[in-house]
Amino acid sequence: MKYYFFLFIFILNLGFISAAPLWSLTPEDVAGRYRCYAYNVGGSGGSCRTFTTLFILNKDKTYTFGKSEGTYKIEKEALLFSQEKQRGPATFFDGNKFRFKYTSGTNGWQIEQTYLRVE
Repeated sequence: MKYYFFLFIFILNLGFISAAPLWSLTPEDVAGRYRCYAYNVGGSGGSCRTFTTLFILNKDKTYTFGKSEGTYKIEKEALLFSQEKQRGPATFFDGNKFRFKYTSGTNGWQIEQTYLRVE
């Protein structure tokens, strides 16, 4: 058993196995137009495909959402939006979606909103 542990450490030091993520998100990875794909409010939700407001992420790290606009930062798989204080950060996943998870300030409900890249 000791042999395998030392072999693993040796291979790790050679760089064949990386303890760090193999890639990190860039503005090019996340840039695009996103529409609301699904929502969940207090355990009840569904599709919001008929919502027309798009979340637009640009390669220059600016975004627009309806009448709101600002900048965004990328930290690992999190997207941090300058003007989305209530919703907080979103998690980017599956290469084409991001999700907000937050608690409503008025009634304490747990809310999830998922956005899907359409362009």
